[in-house]
Amino acid sequence: MTVSLALNHARNFLARHMLLTNIGTSCAQIGTADIIQQHINGDVDRDGWDWRRTCRMAAIGLVMAPSLHCFYRVLDTRKFKGSKNCRVLKKLAWDTSFIPFFSCTFITVGAIYEGKSPKAAFAEYRRKMWHIWKVDFTLWPPAQLINFYFLPPALRVVYVNLVSLLYNCIMSYIKNNELHHPH
Repeated sequence: MTVSLALNHARNFLARHMLLTNIGTSCAQIGTADIIQQHINGDVDRDGWDWRRTCRMAAIGLVMAPSLHCFYRVLDTRKFKGSKNCRVLKKLAWDTSFIPFFSCTFITVGAIYEGKSPKAAFAEYRRKMWHIWKVDFTLWPPAQLINFYFLPPALRVVYVNLVSLLYNCIMSYIKNNELHHPH
């Protein structure tokens, strides 16, 4: 089998199984972001690589990817009226309104994987939400403007995962450190 034929088979498989592709990409990307963050933060030099933490972080993709996959399918099948610019802005407004849901899911699922109760997991989100929202509302609206204006629907979750590599390095730091909100 030639390389070209193998790549064509892989491309066809991934296109037919977008949910599985999105889950695999999300898990790999969130895990990679955690490894990068552990290096940047000096955790690896100080304590060694915490592979259990990386596995827990990567497993967040098992919940986030299906959520994003379904969210974008619904968003892409809605018949927004108006010019392309108007449709993109409407999608951007919907996406921006769901930012708190996705960041809450990320933090609470990660906390539950650590063995915390749902109540304690949500309490962790509430403690960290202002830090998260600053990042969310700075990064996601411009990134999603590019996503909705220039990219075809089949590339949405993959693109979001690429942007998320940076985002999840930051989220890994926020998730795994106690932060204080200045008064």
